[in-house]
Amino acid sequence: MKRPKISLIVPVYNVSKTIVKCLSSIENQTFDDFEVIIVDDGSTDNSGDLCRRFVEKDKRFFLIEKGNEGVSSARNVAIKKAFGHYIGFVDSDDYIDKHFCEILFKIITENNVDVLNFGYTRIDGERKVVSYSSFPKNRIIREPEILDFMETSMLNNDLWYPWRNFVKREFIEKNFIRFDENQRIGDDSLFNLKCFVFSKSFYSIKEPLYFYVNNPISLTQAKFKPGLLAQYEMQFRARLAFHKEHEVLKSEGFYRGISTNYIEHSLFMMLENLKNSETGMGRVEINEIRESEIFDFSFNHYTSSGRVTMKMRIIILLFKLRLFRMLTLVYNFSLLPEKTLFLKKD
Repeated sequence: MKRPKISLIVPVYNVSKTIVKCLSSIENQTFDDFEVIIVDDGSTDNSGDLCRRFVEKDKRFFLIEKGNEGVSSARNVAIKKAFGHYIGFVDSDDYIDKHFCEILFKIITENNVDVLNFGYTRIDGERKVVSYSSFPKNRIIREPEILDFMETSMLNNDLWYPWRNFVKREFIEKNFIRFDENQRIGDDSLFNLKCFVFSKSFYSIKEPLYFYVNNPISLTQAKFKPGLLAQYEMQFRARLAFHKEHEVLKSEGFYRGISTNYIEHSLFMMLENLKNSETGMGRVEINEIRESEIFDFSFNHYTSSGRVTMKMRIIILLFKLRLFRMLTLVYNFSLLPEKTLFLKKD
């Protein structure tokens, strides 16, 4: 059997409204030497049926059906099955440019790098914003220079989303890079961090070849997620443990990046989660978050990214000082903008 040039991995779970657009954008690529590994992670809607239509009409599409174990498990199953020289990820509620495979394959083979990073277009309703990483563009970056640039990239959310990078399958297998199936939140950050740390060569371009469709749950419809703090703590421990295992990651710059993410993003996700609970934002519940090991660590290293609003600055300060009653009043005075609360589809 001929090995395809590219394996595209698409995890699926109850996405019947978006999966056809996603898979159609892959089907209509200008470059056709690829395989698509779709993993239906126990969908209860008709997502599986919609995926099978593509499998039946296009021999490049394959469907794996399994019980629901989370997106990390789905991606790991697909990585194990992937046969292509290079691996890319596509989330089932997003879609890609028709030149996605053509451009990425050309650049990664011409430069013979382990990891190729590219830009994307974030879509919020009618609003579209092009984003790209803080890494230098259009030149090969080799170790240890990769790590030098990573310190600044930590503050730019460059570790978010596995689909931001196109990687050699051989490189992933050699370093046994996988998603942590015990983590339900932030598993992609550790996966990307491992890719950057273990890579010998890296290349970044601005071209926005991926369309990230943000469908923020409205604040009035948001559902309470039990155990959210414990999930964040598990993510935090895994992240910190990886840094401590690698001497090159034990710098103040890296710790500052970790802390900024937890304070400017995760904290607000946890506060919003409390707001949607039966008990609401009570003093005891907020204090439980404040007493977490996450914030003991983070406030020792935190420096504002400069991207927070004045209201967020006030809430962060009140949280740090444990002035929870005032924090609740400020938080509930007016709803925070969704673009602040939902920077990421966790």
